[in-house]
Amino acid sequence: MPASVTGIQKMDKATACYIDHEGSVERRFGIDPCQWTGERRLGAMRLPAWTTSTSGQGHGGVIAVLLDHVLGEEVFATGSAGQWSVTTELSVAYLAPVPAIGTLLLAHASLVTTDGRGGFARGEVLTEAGQVIATGAVWANHVPLSPEIEHRIGSARARGLVMPDDIAPPAAAVILGQLGAVASSTAVRAVLEVAHPDRWANLFGTLHGGVWACLAHLVVGELLSARTTTPSTIASLSVHFLRPAPPASLVTLTAEYEHQGRSFAVVTVRGTNDAGTTCITATANIRR
Repeated sequence: MPASVTGIQKMDKATACYIDHEGSVERRFGIDPCQWTGERRLGAMRLPAWTTSTSGQGHGGVIAVLLDHVLGEEVFATGSAGQWSVTTELSVAYLAPVPAIGTLLLAHASLVTTDGRGGFARGEVLTEAGQVIATGAVWANHVPLSPEIEHRIGSARARGLVMPDDIAPPAAAVILGQLGAVASSTAVRAVLEVAHPDRWANLFGTLHGGVWACLAHLVVGELLSARTTTPSTIASLSVHFLRPAPPASLVTLTAEYEHQGRSFAVVTVRGTNDAGTTCITATANIRR
């Protein structure tokens, strides 16, 4: 696909994938360009070394980034020339632990329904051996591209999205540090702050939706880790995207218990910008 500012108008949307430059958020997460088979969309992710939690295990938040991309591209392909697609809801169900770092994960997505406003797609994430470790679904809406946005996307693609030194993400051993997040938690609340969301911006210049979901997973995990006497796992995560976060905005995510039972719990998350305006909400189902 050409890097010109008119590329979105001319591309074959059925086969398009917006990972053709190393500086994209997806490539930095180890995601390869997805492929269209004629029936469904296929994607792959080689888990980078930094996608570990503080416990040293693979982190479930990266699965949300992979699904956000592959499922979102499937809905995007149904839009008209001059349109983009924005995710309004991303849901992920975690069926097995994330494999070891360096593992190749495969994903596939299929369109379920679409109309002129957008569409719904669902899919799975599997190991090379065929074990399903997660399922996901996306609702996305088509939005028109203004000339200004079209120019911004074309300009970013033309320069390969090379990150300036002052905003390039720091090298870190674990996912919390790599995303530039600082966490604090008590038994009833966890807070995650990201001072430089522009390090993980999409082509619109706002915080990538998959990274929002990854951060929501992270802050839920921080809340769960405060209760070490009750082993818990995140069974599912559903994220609603209300509005974008400006690139220079401090992003804050707060997780609190909505319900605590003996066998399961429900955690709610609110993500805000530095004005305190809600950008995302999320709900996590916790198994105990």
